[in-house]
Amino acid sequence: MMKNQIATVAVLLFLLYASTAIAYDGEMLATAISDFSQRFDTKIREKGQSVVYSPYSIHSALSMTSTGAKGETLTEMRRVLSLTDLGDATNLAYHGLINELNSASSVELKTGNALFYAPGLETKKRFRDEVKSHYLGDVSELDFNAEGGPEQAVNDYVAEKTSNMIKHMFEEGSIGGNTLLVLINTIFFNGTWDHQFNAGSTQEQDFHVDGKTQKVDMMKTASAFGWKYDEDISSEVLKMDFLGRRFAFYVVLPRKNEKTIDEVEKDLDGFGIQFIFQGLENTLLSVKIPKFKITTKLELVSPLKDMGMQRAFSPSADFTGISDEAHLSIDQAIHQAVIEVKETGTVAAAATAIIMGRSGTFEPKQKFTADRPFLFFLRDSKTNQVLFRGKFTG
Repeated sequence: MMKNQIATVAVLLFLLYASTAIAYDGEMLATAISDFSQRFDTKIREKGQSVVYSPYSIHSALSMTSTGAKGETLTEMRRVLSLTDLGDATNLAYHGLINELNSASSVELKTGNALFYAPGLETKKRFRDEVKSHYLGDVSELDFNAEGGPEQAVNDYVAEKTSNMIKHMFEEGSIGGNTLLVLINTIFFNGTWDHQFNAGSTQEQDFHVDGKTQKVDMMKTASAFGWKYDEDISSEVLKMDFLGRRFAFYVVLPRKNEKTIDEVEKDLDGFGIQFIFQGLENTLLSVKIPKFKITTKLELVSPLKDMGMQRAFSPSADFTGISDEAHLSIDQAIHQAVIEVKETGTVAAAATAIIMGRSGTFEPKQKFTADRPFLFFLRDSKTNQVLFRGKFTG
């Protein structure tokens, strides 16, 4: 009897430890992605240009790829991805995160991972199993003889996973005979505002950029929203919840005549972004923000090299965790994202590809009018993940 009780206590303690470890790893992963995102953002900024991308998608695709890296190649990738501390627990943490994201019920949210490999390439079973089990990925061969080329199957996969928001990830001929592997991550989000805008109230209005004025379709409403003024970055922060209030859209608006959007971005390089989501108070607001759609395509090799990920793209790359048969390195890394913010809610999608080859009736207390450039973040409060971030400049 005593032995059974001891065994039961031991099992309970193990389960408690395991659940705590997974939760801790999840928090560490959120911090890693946030840190990577902020450093990556400094490499892709263009003055006066609107942009959107998914830190989660880029980080996920590279983390999945790093599962097959060895030696200094792995060390560099983990350093750039801020995964040095998480180490071998990265895949387990991602498994938990993917399950959490795909369990969302108040919005439509789906993520996907896939591995396409060239016929005849001997990939290691352990690597394929990691992609399947931890990243819940699909694994299949590339068909170089398919109608539309080998790009067609990859494009079809991305289109299906993003509800056709991203249909042409690859142009015909972009996957050549030297290509041995293509690793894909996708994410799709469709959320309805907790408090929707009235489409009949949307009007053309001035939007001010660098001393110039242009017209935008400005949505407007009045209700209680999360809001704060942050003195450290001289900006207002607006939080707009989606139904269910697990996910929210944040707008960071520099106060007029105090700071420019470029100055705020530089401030965030020092502070990070996590403080943005803290300390907001429910406030009666009159809100005006533009109705907009942004599409961005990014080539990732150059910014990743600048961040210190050199070896993975060089002849000295070590991806023997994927295959011993071929000397693999990353040839291309591309990311595509689109976001549409409208009266009813927000729709967003992103895909990352790693290509490897050889070598109301109240008086509002405040007005929040986004009539000048602002930053935005689409965030999951349950996992602390910023799924999409960007900048709107008109």
